[in-house]
Amino acid sequence: MMGGGLGIQMIKDRIIKEIKKGSIAFLIFYPLLMSYIYFSTTNSDEYLAAVKYLSENQRIATEIGKIEDISLSLFGIKIRKTDNDSGQAKFVLKVSGTKAKAKYRFFLLKVNGIWQEANLLN
Repeated sequence: MMGGGLGIQMIKDRIIKEIKKGSIAFLIFYPLLMSYIYFSTTNSDEYLAAVKYLSENQRIATEIGKIEDISLSLFGIKIRKTDNDSGQAKFVLKVSGTKAKAKYRFFLLKVNGIWQEANLLN
């Protein structure tokens, strides 16, 4: 009977060891993945098109004032599909202005190689 208990403890110890290994791998991999997604998105043509749209939009300027900061919401990245001259992207931008802060959800279409604001939801 003692041997059976020892075997179960060894199995439990092995499971805990494997969970710790997985947790360490997750803690290393997840931040790297999120950093890659963030930087590849913020350097993309569609992100720059959305920032330009926000900067030039008079309605947004009226709502939040002069834009001071625009950042990508990591949990707002939904879709990014491109195929040469066409594509679509969905994401959320956090915008800080002199009067207020807001989040804007974008749906952009790429037509003939040019990203166009297709839908802005607030």
